[in-house]
Amino acid sequence: MNTIKNFREQGFVSKLTIAIIIFAIILRFVIASYTIEGGDPCYHASAASFLAKNLRFPLFDYIGREIFAHEPLFHIAGAFLYNLFGIFGKGSLGISMASPLFGSGMVVLAFLISRRLFDKYTALFAVIFTSFLPLSIYHSTTAHIDMAGAFFALLSFYLLIIGRFYFSSIAFGLSLLGRINSLFMAPALACLIFKKYRKNFFGKFLVFFMIGFLVASPWYARNYTLLHNPVWPFLNSLFGGYYKSAHDFKPDKLAYMLNVQDAYIEVHLALFGVPDGKYENLFLFKNNLFRTGIVLWVVFTIISLVPLLFIFKKKCFRNKNFRLALWVALPYLFFLYFYQFNYGNTSTRYMLTAVPFLGILWAFGIKINKALVIAFLILFAVVFSASEAAKSAIITHQWKNLDKDFEWVEENTGKSALFIVPGQCLGYRIGRQSFPARGTGYNLVPSLEPPMGKIGYILDISNKVHSPIKKDSLAYYMPYFQKVYENNETNVVIYKRK
Repeated sequence: MNTIKNFREQGFVSKLTIAIIIFAIILRFVIASYTIEGGDPCYHASAASFLAKNLRFPLFDYIGREIFAHEPLFHIAGAFLYNLFGIFGKGSLGISMASPLFGSGMVVLAFLISRRLFDKYTALFAVIFTSFLPLSIYHSTTAHIDMAGAFFALLSFYLLIIGRFYFSSIAFGLSLLGRINSLFMAPALACLIFKKYRKNFFGKFLVFFMIGFLVASPWYARNYTLLHNPVWPFLNSLFGGYYKSAHDFKPDKLAYMLNVQDAYIEVHLALFGVPDGKYENLFLFKNNLFRTGIVLWVVFTIISLVPLLFIFKKKCFRNKNFRLALWVALPYLFFLYFYQFNYGNTSTRYMLTAVPFLGILWAFGIKINKALVIAFLILFAVVFSASEAAKSAIITHQWKNLDKDFEWVEENTGKSALFIVPGQCLGYRIGRQSFPARGTGYNLVPSLEPPMGKIGYILDISNKVHSPIKKDSLAYYMPYFQKVYENNETNVVIYKRK
């Protein structure tokens, strides 16, 4: 009753903010409930399923990549939910619910942090930005592991604001088990420790980060023991880690930073939900009306970031909490391009933790320019929530077209059969062990490739869902395999060992 009474006593802006949070949470769970995973989420779902069934983490097991060394927090949550939902025969749905849980928590924390540091209008705008930015929706509805790390990094920040020092340090340690880039929250946490415990800063600083690193240390010790690199495959040459990976290859660093498409256009498109930021993904369909809508959508994505241009004013920088929000966001932006500089590949998801703080900065730009604000905010929420829901529905429809092919696998192959597949995802879809074919980015260590006698089948596919195995790679396997299944409608071909 007190909760209902407190809600009634809130002003219109606060009620609207709470309503948006509720809608954003429902949106995440609804989209996640019907989305079929692809790409990285497929692999992580496979790892969570493996953990649930075997009660151990995979390492060299055939789950879609050569080596499992990823931060395990998402997989632990996914495995727990897999077994919980498995009681009702819906284990895979349980894994799909992990990201909405973390993503919903992120929206709530965006409100709590922004309301604690700023006024109700800043909180409203920050919540709208965090709730409906496509990057946030996408990672809240698919089995990417980044949202788990982002949630605990934000939780650590909030707990430190309200004076829960030890709980904050534990949450920071958990964030490192979610994603190693949570380290870039450390400067902001150090700043908060200095502000709150100035007289005993060094002691508090050491205790805080010692607890955090102790919480995270078992996993990184495991990776160091098994792979000689705690953060494998990153910095592999520095640690002298086992096994070559794509991250060992050093590109022409300056050229990648100057590449407008890779370093800037793809970052923008990925921020607004385009898979991998690849502009060609916008034009998979040839319908002219659809393409016109895409062009208008791209224009609106550019307009949506215009408020950020209005934050570079003295009025904003006089606000110490504005400077704090900027201090959180900048290290993640630095990491985004540090990664680009070193590996020639930018992943916008690495700055997911900064989204609520970008929302706060965005809110300052909105407040300075109030014309048409209401219409703009409504468009922002409607356009991007609808586009993400539609994108997930389209991708899911493409996967469902393959149901007949996957049913053949289920009915005609043993559950322990090992498949060679074009990438990291198909093993989870067919419910079988899988290893990526030669020539893919996930088969770079010949010593880890399964022996030919152990491989039971090859599944090749060429359509909008997946690219095929390279011809020279397929030719390597063909002397030992024969075609047993072909579907000309989906371009799926399955070969069995002779």
